Amino acid sequence: MLRLSASFSLLYPPSLPPSVSHPRPRRLRALVFAASASPSASPSARSLRLLEWGKVCRAVASFAGTAHGREATKKQLWAVENVSYDRSRKLLRETEAAVRLLGSSGGALDFSGLDTVAVESAINCVSGGSVIKGQEAMAVVSLMLFVESLQVTIRAAMKQDEDSHNLLLPLTETILDAVVSKPLVKSIQDVIDDDGSVKDTASPELRRYRDQVQALESRLCQLMDKLIRNADNEASLSVLFHSTHSLPGKLMCSELQNC
Repeated sequence: MLRLSASFSLLYPPSLPPSVSHPRPRRLRALVFAASASPSASPSARSLRLLEWGKVCRAVASFAGTAHGREATKKQLWAVENVSYDRSRKLLRETEAAVRLLGSSGGALDFSGLDTVAVESAINCVSGGSVIKGQEAMAVVSLMLFVESLQVTIRAAMKQDEDSHNLLLPLTETILDAVVSKPLVKSIQDVIDDDGSVKDTASPELRRYRDQVQALESRLCQLMDKLIRNADNEASLSVLFHSTHSLPGKLMCSELQNC
């Protein structure tokens, strides 16, 4: 969770006076042309485009562990023009608190295991009255358990000393105030496996139907084995018949007498 705010007052003139004829690199000329190509853009927006602010946003957002975190980081970084001074100070305090939290936790906070796309899909399905998938339900459980673990980490870090307590206060509104529904987590874990499949214990009807399916599959396997053995026996008899039928008469009779 990295939020940055910045403001740029550097304005590059759309064109240089005719008297200036210093050579420029081709890349710089292309950037100047792109910055001056949209006259409707504000001066600060043209400055950001000239400074390749988009690449900076993508580079910073790449450190976020989730897809939604990367998108949110890029969106906030691009909104630097509309950030007030007070808002900028608040974001900086939150960033400093996040850095302190990472240091106190030994870098153990890993957001990459959260499937925020599946969580969003689950929220949309529930909001629309649809049934969610097992993997989406487990993604919600993972998010809740991670939030609970994060709250424990923050509370432990705030108890270290007064300086840490004051520094981590900006995170209390967004993280410590979140409510984790333990009954919901338990109810999902009781019926959904870690791989997203529904457990047999989800309902008596489901268990009965699955037992019937397993019994039918077992009978089918036995029938297939029997058919394969019969086919092998018929093939063996056919080979024996053809091999004995091709022998000379006396040799075949002697072989039969020996049998």
